[in-house]
Amino acid sequence: MTLKNKVVMFFVIFLTALLTFCMFFFYNAVRDELIKENLDRIASYCRSVERILVKDGLAGLRRVPDINEGTDSVRITIVDDGGNVLYESSDSEAELMENHILRPEIRTASVSGTGSSLRYSSTRRAHMLYYAMRTEYEDGRYTFIRTAIPLSALSGILSAFIRRAVLTVILISAVGFIFWNWLTKRLFRPLEEIVRLAGLTKNTESAELTETDEVRFPIFRDMELQRLSVALNTMWSRLRNAASNIQARRDELARIVGALPIGVLVIGADRRVRYLNGVTRSLLGEKGDVVKGSPVELLIRSGEIYDMLDGPDACNTVVLPPQPPRLGDKEAIVEACAVTLGSGRLMTLRDVTEERRLEETRRNFTIDAGHELQTPLTAIRAAAELLLDDINESEEPEKRRLLSTIMRQQERMTSLIDDLLLLVKLEDGEPADRTEEDLMEMLSMVVEDFRENPAARHVDFDLSSGETTAPFMANRPELLRAFSNIVDNAVRKCGEKHGEEGGRVKLSLRKDESERAEWVITFEDNGTGVSPEAAGLIFKEFHNSGVRRDKWGIGGHGLGLSIAARIIRAHGGTIDLLTVSGTGAVFEVRFPA
Repeated sequence: MTLKNKVVMFFVIFLTALLTFCMFFFYNAVRDELIKENLDRIASYCRSVERILVKDGLAGLRRVPDINEGTDSVRITIVDDGGNVLYESSDSEAELMENHILRPEIRTASVSGTGSSLRYSSTRRAHMLYYAMRTEYEDGRYTFIRTAIPLSALSGILSAFIRRAVLTVILISAVGFIFWNWLTKRLFRPLEEIVRLAGLTKNTESAELTETDEVRFPIFRDMELQRLSVALNTMWSRLRNAASNIQARRDELARIVGALPIGVLVIGADRRVRYLNGVTRSLLGEKGDVVKGSPVELLIRSGEIYDMLDGPDACNTVVLPPQPPRLGDKEAIVEACAVTLGSGRLMTLRDVTEERRLEETRRNFTIDAGHELQTPLTAIRAAAELLLDDINESEEPEKRRLLSTIMRQQERMTSLIDDLLLLVKLEDGEPADRTEEDLMEMLSMVVEDFRENPAARHVDFDLSSGETTAPFMANRPELLRAFSNIVDNAVRKCGEKHGEEGGRVKLSLRKDESERAEWVITFEDNGTGVSPEAAGLIFKEFHNSGVRRDKWGIGGHGLGLSIAARIIRAHGGTIDLLTVSGTGAVFEVRFPA
């Protein structure tokens, strides 16, 4: 129901209720006045009848022929204490009349001595006013004298009210129709015009307005409507400016996303395309048939990327077959990421084919170069050892020193090549044979090896554990290499800060069962620590944090911690740098127990 109909209906109902109340009020007032006026008259008749009845009885009452003369058809009824009619002044036969004990006026008179009531008589077709009086005899008997008089005036008034009610309804209908027309022209027609013009602003929802789009709400004569129109015009102007700004930012964002070197695809909750850039079209072989609002199945028909639309947020590497117009090309390797938006999904597609090709080239070069360099390095070491055996140290100390330098550098180059080949192996994720080992026993072995190393002779080692054994499935040589690299890094940092004495390296092993059972190994030293700038690069390849390579033995080429981190992660563990300061470093390694 519209507001207009509600207002008109309210007006009609209110006016009808008001007039009905007034008519009912005046009717009751007239009725009460008529009852009061006639009640005194018929009460006097009752007293006259009582005197005759007490003196002469019913026989005396019947002998009075003019009892009704000048009484306006006053009706007299004599009722005994059981409700039986003994006398009726009308033509009705008393013995045929029904029992009157339940009549309201009789019941009231039996209690208080007198009683009255007003009700409509269908036989007389008029409202009758009844008055009853209880009369007692000396012998204890009593009877009821009831008089009744028709209130013809009241019936006439009621009929007049009914006629006026009908006329009132007709009048209210006419007034309501006139009011409806006035309200429509004066109030609702301007409001409907405002609503119609407001409907023209729906284009702002899609931000498709142009400078030529103009909606002006009319200024009406009424002050309230004038204020509403002015407010709506102001609101419309602001809304249009906001829509223009949104559209400008959308265009700018579309240009930025379109210039990205990765594919971007936005899909709505209804699985229809909301946005895609040129890179996405190229990777998926789309020729331009897919536009905004097209079903996503026209773009992605099947495969792993399609499955990601309904899956959880994740990033996967997907191999795409050759797409037109590049059917002759090789397969494309794409890194696809899907993220849930408020109402849809965002998917990014990054072509990593060239990166993987370069990575494969680098891997192959590292392997080939490593194997090719091992042969001349072995020959260099063999030659240096032969020359060193033929030289007398007392006679040619300079030559011996130079040959020793050659051998140390050969060892350094060999170690570097071994590290590079190990990195390649770890990058490939090749499964290694694992056996059940004791982490505590392995840490003890590493500590003992470094205690015997001359380069670490001035460093104090401390190994503590809350567990006697720590069983763990591991590749023993690889994990020993990882622990040795971490401890070697700590020894180097202590040597940089304390020189020949004062260094301290502390290792601890414990079992953490707070969330899930884990073995926690802590490596703590009092060396130079790690600068905040280098903390994020500490596990990167060839990052050496400024270590002096020529003082603390073989190494120092920036691969130790990187290799250790890769080995630990390959075993399902994690390694973290806990402290970044100049007072030392703390590395924490966790393995599932």
